[in-house]
Amino acid sequence: MKKIMSILMLWAMCLPILAQGGTSENEPGSGGDGSETKTYTLSLNCVPALSASLSGSAQLVAGQEQYIYAAGRTGFKFICWKEGDQVVSDSYWFYYTMPERDVTLTAYFEYDPRNPEDPVMPTYETTYKLNTIVTPAFAASTNIEKDKRVAAGKEEYIYASGRTGFKFVCWKEGEQVVSDNYWFYYTMPDHDVTLTAVFKYDPDNLDNPNGNHYYADTKTAVVDNFRPGNFYSAYYSLYSNLNEGDIAKLVVSGQLNASDVSNTSNMKPAVIDLSRTNGYSYLNSMGSNDNLTTLILPECITEIYYYAFSSTPNLSSLTIYAYTPPKVDRYMLEYLKPENVTVFVPGASIGLYADDPRADAQ
Repeated sequence: MKKIMSILMLWAMCLPILAQGGTSENEPGSGGDGSETKTYTLSLNCVPALSASLSGSAQLVAGQEQYIYAAGRTGFKFICWKEGDQVVSDSYWFYYTMPERDVTLTAYFEYDPRNPEDPVMPTYETTYKLNTIVTPAFAASTNIEKDKRVAAGKEEYIYASGRTGFKFVCWKEGEQVVSDNYWFYYTMPDHDVTLTAVFKYDPDNLDNPNGNHYYADTKTAVVDNFRPGNFYSAYYSLYSNLNEGDIAKLVVSGQLNASDVSNTSNMKPAVIDLSRTNGYSYLNSMGSNDNLTTLILPECITEIYYYAFSSTPNLSSLTIYAYTPPKVDRYMLEYLKPENVTVFVPGASIGLYADDPRADAQ
């Protein structure tokens, strides 16, 4: 992992230059002699008429960018945007730079109602019984009901939640270890299967990965025992008896969904480590957290929304484990100032991050 100073600034260089409003003599808004800048009319049409709803008509100054959008009505398929006979975009949305003249853009659609397909005959898959047991008995619970029927070749999500004092060891099929993680995806074979979750009694082990612990000496909370989509309840049970400021660092391990991520800012930790999480691909919001200075994101992140850091003004260190640079919205830089943030990425991906031209233009 190599340190990259303000690498998001490099992303910003790949983005279209935003038109700036203003009143200086060198900017659109007023003429150098005090006269108002001339504006031009941007009009929108669609063909056939009434085939779509349109957005973007405006009075604009030359050089100003305008977001154009066409939403086709039921049964109409978008083809392209044209100015006269010239195609200006083959996307139903795009940013248009206004020239020094009035312009009319036309969105072309074609009527293409979907023909109903022939009914699909039901297929009857052969299923087999999947069962789970725990040893010692009552050391944990699992998510698989008795005699669950699963088709051969299908992946099934399985997990075991240990009770207080019991530490997870492994999952076994007979004498063969099939996973050393308390949750995993199991591919069903073409026969009945019983899997065993093996635990050991270890009440003094503070590093039990299935216990959701709080370490008062370092003000660190570790949350790694929760069902997917139920992170908030597990986290709340850990901090419900604590005061704001008692958790300086939060470490999360397991399968999250996107809404779980914003809940990590509850109790306002300064450090949030999500590098061991999975199950989501985009970051939509880190919630409201003035204390957050360090954020560590997992390899599964592929997109960061523009308002992800809108309420984390003091973020100064961002680590991204994704080898492929995630898409970022250019407006994200309104909230995340590159000059204030140090970004860390995998060493092998430095060139990709520095030269990435794929930043989202929406």
